[in-house]
Amino acid sequence: MTHKEKRTIIIASLIAFLCGALLLSFKAGWLIVRYPSYRHDIAQQKAALQVKRTPITFHYFNDHAWHTEKSELLWGQDVAHNMQYLINSWLSFLDEERLMKKKVTVSTVLLSPNSNDAYISFDRNPLDKEASTYAKWQWVEGLLATLRAQNITVPNIHFLVYHQPLVDTHLDFSNPWPIQGYSTQNKP
Repeated sequence: MTHKEKRTIIIASLIAFLCGALLLSFKAGWLIVRYPSYRHDIAQQKAALQVKRTPITFHYFNDHAWHTEKSELLWGQDVAHNMQYLINSWLSFLDEERLMKKKVTVSTVLLSPNSNDAYISFDRNPLDKEASTYAKWQWVEGLLATLRAQNITVPNIHFLVYHQPLVDTHLDFSNPWPIQGYSTQNKP
């Protein structure tokens, strides 16, 4: 093997090694390639993060009557994030007023790609096992009324616990609930 052949093999080996190292670092996330349009994407993300104080109304059923409570929340452009923040605020309000036996929070709110369905995943079952069917139904209607009051236009709401359909002995959550609810009387 001549000196020129050895040199060619060494150079080819180094090039192959460097290409492999670059590919490995890119796949492992050690090397990040940003394209020139990333500044435009960052500007769009900053615009989406702009929030404003918005008056909101909580609806809830207690002592055989509908009640409302006014508050203010920070409201942004992301509908799913707004829904999660609104529902968690509503749940915190109910907890502070001692209208729920246990503290419940929403872990995730996801929207379907066409925004026709919202998937609300709670960290535990929000409905009291000993409550009547009517009380559970009014709890759901209060949540839906609170969402409607903020002009949430997602037509169908799926209730989940740990990303599985909420299971209740009285109400069926295997199908989505319409945001308009099922109540025809005393609707908030």
